[in-house]
Amino acid sequence: MTMLNSFPLVATGYALVSFGSVWSQANFFTIIQAQTPDQYKGMVTTASTTLTRIAGPVLALLSGFLTKIDVHIIFWAAIGCMVGSILVMVKSGLFKMVKPA
Repeated sequence: MTMLNSFPLVATGYALVSFGSVWSQANFFTIIQAQTPDQYKGMVTTASTTLTRIAGPVLALLSGFLTKIDVHIIFWAAIGCMVGSILVMVKSGLFKMVKPA
């Protein structure tokens, strides 16, 4: 990253990716907690946290390979994933935080 000529672009992309990651994880946990019956909340939170901890290093490794192809591809991939996450949330109706009956 230090050898790039477009430091503002990389810094903006990194900020966007960081914000998107935190936003999507907070959204995910909020929606899961709202949609999950009380007796399963701890199990769902534990499973989600475990998956996040497993996926994190895998995605970090993948990003290392992607940056070898092109430095900016990681940001496009992250933006694509964030847009995909928003589309899935909207299409599936997960954005409606209604307690189950």
